[in-house]
Amino acid sequence: MSTILVAGLSLVFLAAFALASRLNPDPRGLGTHQQLGFPPCTILTLFDFPCPTCGMTTSFAHYVRGEWRSAARASASGLLMACLGTFYLPWAAISLYRKEFWRIHQPELWFFGLLTGWMIVTVLEWLVRVS
Repeated sequence: MSTILVAGLSLVFLAAFALASRLNPDPRGLGTHQQLGFPPCTILTLFDFPCPTCGMTTSFAHYVRGEWRSAARASASGLLMACLGTFYLPWAAISLYRKEFWRIHQPELWFFGLLTGWMIVTVLEWLVRVS
């Protein structure tokens, strides 16, 4: 088992949730990332339509507050990623403790499937938003 990868991804999710809890969700449904000092979305600014990841930070900020409908409105793919992180963290803790992937025999296929599914949701959501 790649302990470093499991632990590293756990730290990424923990940091994302911790950071999201300190941000105020932007009422517009996007732009929450600007509280971190980042500029507005370049694609939105230049082309006047959102990028595929617009609203994800806002979605995470709503999610950690239990505002799941608002999280879904901001970004369904952001909500999906937050849900995946919520289920990943206990699984990772058990796997790290046992020093083996818990109840998963082909982790590469699981990871590929989850990532592919999340990317499909992200692209479909984006296509709906720009149409």
